[in-house]
Amino acid sequence: MSNRTLNILVKGAGLAALGMVISKFLSYLYRAVVARMIGPEAYGQLSLALMVLNVVGVIAYLGLDTGMQKFIAKYREKNEPSSIRGTFLSAFHIGIPVALTMSAIMFLSADFVAMNIFESPELAPLIKVLAFVPPFGVVSQISLSTTLGFEKMKYRVLTKQVFQNIVQLLATVGFIYMGYGVVGAAGGWLVGTVLGAFAILYFAWKLIGPLKGTTRDYNHHELFNYSFPLLLSGVIGTLLGMADTALIGYFMDDASVGFYNAALPIAALILLPYSAFSGLALPSMSRVVESEELELSSVLKTLTRWTFLVSFPAAVLMILFSEQVLHLLFGREYTVASTALIILSLGYMFSTAVGHLGKVIKAIGRTEIIFRNTVGNLFLNIILNVILIPRYGIVGAAIATAVSTVFVNTLLLIETYYFERTHPFSRHNWKPVAAAIPGVILIYFALETLYTTVPFWTLVPGGIAFGVIYLLAVIGLGAVREEDRDIIVGGFRMINQEELGEKVADLLIR
Repeated sequence: MSNRTLNILVKGAGLAALGMVISKFLSYLYRAVVARMIGPEAYGQLSLALMVLNVVGVIAYLGLDTGMQKFIAKYREKNEPSSIRGTFLSAFHIGIPVALTMSAIMFLSADFVAMNIFESPELAPLIKVLAFVPPFGVVSQISLSTTLGFEKMKYRVLTKQVFQNIVQLLATVGFIYMGYGVVGAAGGWLVGTVLGAFAILYFAWKLIGPLKGTTRDYNHHELFNYSFPLLLSGVIGTLLGMADTALIGYFMDDASVGFYNAALPIAALILLPYSAFSGLALPSMSRVVESEELELSSVLKTLTRWTFLVSFPAAVLMILFSEQVLHLLFGREYTVASTALIILSLGYMFSTAVGHLGKVIKAIGRTEIIFRNTVGNLFLNIILNVILIPRYGIVGAAIATAVSTVFVNTLLLIETYYFERTHPFSRHNWKPVAAAIPGVILIYFALETLYTTVPFWTLVPGGIAFGVIYLLAVIGLGAVREEDRDIIVGGFRMINQEELGEKVADLLIR
């Protein structure tokens, strides 16, 4: 892989990681405020309302976000600015009317959904407040995808991940203290989305350049044809992601939804490094496909190895200290979801281990494969949830989600090898697992020996100690290789500390 491509990946991934750390912190703080101030039942109602919004939102987005990244990267490679401007405007022409229609449907059907599907009348006002989100969400998604197509991750960090989350948090706290309760939390979400949309639109406009008086090569037909299969797979994928929450709400009570939605986002922290690299994976891979100078296999293996190297320690902590993690972030009453957290963590760990395979399939233009995979996955997930939730509750939902995750990633492994004769694995993938063993033995058994019931506060010093031991073991085993020097130095170059980056690389690479 060329130094240029590695530098693009590390610059984007480094910024994305920083943004996601801040974003996740603010997002969990938002959730913790709701969960702690108004209890599991109200938190469950908010989770259900956000689930409805996500289903409506993915229809409103029409898969345009992925299409935008694909075509802007393509036209940048060909140096066609008029086609970039045309793609940008085409996305708005297609997306805004659909978003307005979906908002109206969501608002008018709120009472029916709340009363007849979830039997929770308190849910209706939340859905009505969030019904105003989709038009602004479409503006945000199109603008965000434009900046990602230009490989400008910093705009996503500044607006979507930092500014929008801060506004949502502050507005939510303000509305709750004013006495609006969980409806105030929904209002805070809306306010953050609106202001965040205008912020990212401003930066996208700067990249596109002036639209008035310039040539614009519209590509409504091409953009729609590429994006529409992703709309269908996106709808099904969203249903897949929300099937467990929806069916818990149907079979059980709002509090159970709240407990499960404490475990679910915590387990998703394991995917944080995956998401950091994934933000630039599609445009970078698309450029690899367009250029014959670079190998797709090399990009995939580098992304996968670094993702798993960083993700694996988090997965180990989630599995070993599930109760303490839930207590620390959400409170003691949410520790009933500890078993669900363990199961979900195992499923997400498998995702990080097999790599960015969906991005490969999208980069080669085979979006229909994503659709077929997602359809099969949805049916499997719903069947498992229907069977397992009535019997095992939120643990059954976690099993269904974990099994579905393993299923779809196994399909992608097979398909990626069939079409591209490549896979995400290298002979060094075992090293992160081996590096974690000393820390697990020392920290876990030390805490189990010292305490009959390990207190939640020990998670912080224990996690730090585990991280230090893991890092030393990674260095000792040579998990970081000479070919990774550009990635390490490139990360420090972002903060004008290239010389320090060289010293860190010398320390890590053995």
